[in-house]
Amino acid sequence: MRLWNVATGHQIGNHPSRNAIPAWSVVFSPDGNTLASSGADGKIQLWDVATDRQIGSPFTGHTDAVNSVAFSPDGKTLGSGSADGRVQLWDVAYTMDIVQQLCASAGRSLTRAVWAQYVPPGPAYRRVCP
Repeated sequence: MRLWNVATGHQIGNHPSRNAIPAWSVVFSPDGNTLASSGADGKIQLWDVATDRQIGSPFTGHTDAVNSVAFSPDGKTLGSGSADGRVQLWDVAYTMDIVQQLCASAGRSLTRAVWAQYVPPGPAYRRVCP
């Protein structure tokens, strides 16, 4: 799927598709840094807009096509509606400050190797935990 700047009409990138299932719904987070997509396979995927990389594994709680996705105004929650008749809410706050989330999960400062594996490109390595 191609991404376009609506104001200019210019292509700004490609949605990196891992399979042939088309996206039925796409939405940008309020800060514009994350894209959520959903489709007939019942999965929801988050994407880092700057790097065109997937963020984590797909959300797989629905049992039928996911027709719509929407971010909360603060960008910390993603809502999804499915043909299975359910609406689900997903905690996606970790996409806003992944470094602090990883630090909290690890309970210690991140090593350079862990930083390189989980922190999106951009921020230089630094000690983030006490």
